[in-house]
Amino acid sequence: MMAGGDENWALIIVDVQNDFMEGGALQVSQASTILDPIDELLNAPRIRLVAATQDTHPPAHLSFASTHSKPPFTRHNVPHPCLPSEHIEQMLWPDHCVRGTEGSQFHPRIQQALKRRADAHIIPKGTNIKVDGYSGFADNAYLSFTELPRLLFENRITRVVVVGLATDYCVKATAIDAAKFGLKPVVVRQATRGVDEQDSQQALREMSQYGAEIVHSAKDVIALMA
Repeated sequence: MMAGGDENWALIIVDVQNDFMEGGALQVSQASTILDPIDELLNAPRIRLVAATQDTHPPAHLSFASTHSKPPFTRHNVPHPCLPSEHIEQMLWPDHCVRGTEGSQFHPRIQQALKRRADAHIIPKGTNIKVDGYSGFADNAYLSFTELPRLLFENRITRVVVVGLATDYCVKATAIDAAKFGLKPVVVRQATRGVDEQDSQQALREMSQYGAEIVHSAKDVIALMA
C-alpha cells in the first residue's frame, strides 16, 4: 500500500452553490461554516487537482416538487428514464440550481478559488431533465457518467478528498462512487453539512462501510498526505 506522500490527491468540492447556502432556495443549515476548511484544503500542497461539481438543472426538472404539483420534501415515484414500466423513488425538492440563475452559481469564495487554480475543473451534473444526479460521477440511474471519472484517471489520481453539500445526498453519493472506482475517498466532517442531522450521521456510516475514511478536519487530511 502506498503511503500518503506517494499518492496523487484530488479535492472534490460538491455543490457549494448559492441555492444551497443560507438564504438559498434549498438552503443547508450552517452551510457557510464549510468555507474555511475548504480554503485550507485548497491550499494543501499535495492537492494535484480540484474538481467542483455543479448542480445544473433544466427548468421543470424531474426532481422539482413544482413539476409534479407536490409539496417539497416529500417522496414520490417518478418514471424510470428508460424503462417506462418501472419507477424510481425521488425526493422532491424546491426548484433549485436552475441553469443560468444566480442560485446555480458557486458561492463567491469558491468561484474565486477556482479561478486562481490552473488545475481546477467544473463538473456539471443533474443536467438530464428525466433523472436526478446526486453523485459527481454519474446520474442516479447510472445511465450516463460525468467527466469526473475520466478526469481523475487521466491525471492518475489515487485518493480523493470529498467536501461540500449536502452530506446526506450529493456528498454521500459522490464518496460512495469514488470508493467504487477504487479512489479511496476521505470525507471531512468540518467541510460538509447535511439537510438532516440524523440522515447525515447515517450517511457517514454508509460511506464508511464502502471504505471511505471519515476525518474531522482539514488538518487531519493534511496529516494523511504526509
